[in-house]
This record gives sequence, structure tokens and C-alpha cells, in this order.
Amino acid sequence: MVSLLDVGDERTVHPANKRVAGERLAYFALKETYGIEGISARGPEYLDMKIKGPTVELTYNESLTSFGKELKWFALCRKDHKFYPAKARIKGKRIILVSGEVAEPVAARYGFKNFVDGDLYNLHGLPASSFRTDDWGEKH
Repeated sequence: MVSLLDVGDERTVHPANKRVAGERLAYFALKETYGIEGISARGPEYLDMKIKGPTVELTYNESLTSFGKELKWFALCRKDHKFYPAKARIKGKRIILVSGEVAEPVAARYGFKNFVDGDLYNLHGLPASSFRTDDWGEKH
């Protein structure tokens, strides 16, 4: 799977920029199927979450960037299972999250909406995929 979170279109599930989609799939095949070295084939992948009071720290498998864009697709969850937008900042391989509406966070999500324009990347320019730290099912 490759992430196309940054090249989608709000009105259709098919990205208009087929070239980017094709290139990312080609890099993935070259690296993962044919073992070609020196190619980045995946975006950053979420590894772990640590809660430190009102702050959440997410760890990824590699260094992160937003290429100067504001990180706007992160959300934090309270104990009542309601999510609220979170302020996010990058610190190497980590994202630090806080929300004035969530004093005691229990979960985090990134890009967990019907449509987002991804803003989190690895240093090779490949976008992170959406994810969630909770597993409460669809009713929440």
C-alpha cells in the first residue's frame, strides 16, 4: 500500500494526479518486490503513543516534516470518546500533540476524516497514511 493522502480530490476517490500515484506504486514495487536499494518506497509509519499529562507524543519510524505546512489533521480524544482538533509539532521522529479541550487524552488520530489534504511526510517527500490509536469500532 502507498499513501496518496496528499494528492486526492474531495469529489472523487480516484486521484487526478495519476503520475504521482504511478510513481509511488513503481517505487514500492522496485524496493519491496525487486529489492532495489536506495529507494524510499513508504511514507512514515506510526509506531507508538505515550501520554504525558495533557500531552501526547506519537513516535514514527523515521524523521518527519510538513514542508512548512501547518499540521492540521491531528485530533485528540477525551475519556468520553469525543475527538477534538489538536495542535501538532514535529520533533525529529515524533509528533507532540495538545488540545485545549482535552485535559486527559486517551487516543489520537491523524487524517481520520472523509477527505483530508495530507500534511505529514518523511524527508523523501512521501506522505504518512491516516491512522488511529484507538480500536473502539465505528460506533464511537
